[in-house]
Amino acid sequence: ATLDVTGRVARQLLAFAESPATIEAMKGFKLGFNLLEKEFPNRDAYDIHRHNRMDDFLDTFFIPQLNDHSINIINKKGLRPLNINALLLQEFYIANNHFSSNNRINIDSLPQNFYYNSVHKKHHHVIRSFMNRFGYYDVFFIDNETANIVYTVYKEIDFASSLNAGAYRNTNLAKAFNEVIQNDTSKGAFLVDFEEYIPSYNHPASFMACAIKEKGKIIGVLAFQMPIDNINNLMTNNNKWKEIGLGLTGETYLVGEDYTLRNQSRFLIEDSVGYYKLLKDIGVGNLKINKIKNSKNTVGLQEVKTQGTKEALSGKIGN
Repeated sequence: ATLDVTGRVARQLLAFAESPATIEAMKGFKLGFNLLEKEFPNRDAYDIHRHNRMDDFLDTFFIPQLNDHSINIINKKGLRPLNINALLLQEFYIANNHFSSNNRINIDSLPQNFYYNSVHKKHHHVIRSFMNRFGYYDVFFIDNETANIVYTVYKEIDFASSLNAGAYRNTNLAKAFNEVIQNDTSKGAFLVDFEEYIPSYNHPASFMACAIKEKGKIIGVLAFQMPIDNINNLMTNNNKWKEIGLGLTGETYLVGEDYTLRNQSRFLIEDSVGYYKLLKDIGVGNLKINKIKNSKNTVGLQEVKTQGTKEALSGKIGN
């Protein structure tokens, strides 16, 4: 599924990756990540081995919300990284973050004095501003050698984790990362379609990624989590269907190769009760209906397998 928005995102991604500040940040985050174990040799003081604070966050906050948005029950097995540096970063920026989950993005620096924190203090507010200005869901800096996610703006539970092992090795973010690594001689941006993404509470996520290079050599991977809200606004004219001639019931929609929506349904937005009844009447299962209800989302969930979508996905053009 593509829109003209993808071309704009690709240009922004590639330009951001070429910025000297981005190159400096990538090197700093990589070095800072790898120094942590040496900087904090007395790790018991942070409950790292017992994982008390992070386990409490997962058990009491993250897992219950995740399962509200999931058809199958998910436990925390595999969600905690094994790398000690990753555990330290999650303890510092997630479990011990004094901001609430939705505002975790606002923490620029921590009271502790360590190298990663100094890099974060210098670059986080700039990257956050860029992300907000252009409406992305998140921005990722990934170590090309280890596949560790050494920085994200939002600090969801994928922060500091590896894309080569554990719960995230088969995600579409891992697919985007591997596309870049396997094609690092090209200058392209690689887009992966929407799939459920556990760190975002199983909401569908799409990613675009490219290499960060210094003097022609790849030093990391930059990825943007695509903005569902922007795509919705394009497809719905900011929910003003009548103003663009679609009357009381008309809508435009974007459909992926799996025949599910890539934007919100007008009927969920305008008449959710009637929409849920319609889904039940046409034979949609209760588990899927409940997931749409809990997440208030149709992206990747509502199937639109009509003659028109079949022809469109086969490449046929016409009225």
